[in-house]
Amino acid sequence: MQERYFTESFSSLDALMAAVLREIQEDEAARCQRALDEGVTRRDRARRMLDVLTHAVTDDPRKGRVKLIESLSAGPLAARERRRGLRRIADQVEFLLLADRHDPRIDTTAMAMAVVGGVNQILLNWADGILRTSREDVVQQSLYFFEAIAEFGSGAS
Repeated sequence: MQERYFTESFSSLDALMAAVLREIQEDEAARCQRALDEGVTRRDRARRMLDVLTHAVTDDPRKGRVKLIESLSAGPLAARERRRGLRRIADQVEFLLLADRHDPRIDTTAMAMAVVGGVNQILLNWADGILRTSREDVVQQSLYFFEAIAEFGSGAS
């Protein structure tokens, strides 16, 4: 990007990072929504969402790195955008959790944020090379985590 274009379009590197992150996360949320719409059971829908999230890391590692790693230290604008993106995904997860909620004491919003935070940490560690495993195993381990929260939230345990 030429310096002139950059300065005309973005007030700072943080603003640029926020714009890039917004685009990545909006695309990801739309693909997650399609995955939810195509799934049949709650487990199938969750697995499809996790497939989307892991493919977001492997299909274009640069985008995965921006979303999971670079955005953590970019600045307040990117941090706010990151939180918005996580909240968008948490809303989708909450939809899944509400399907089988039986215990009114369970706060599905809090549970959805826990799932998103936990899965995001798994993805971050995987993208950063700390977790050395296959994409399929990341999906499976994340699905186990989701199912544990979902089972607790349903009041079945």
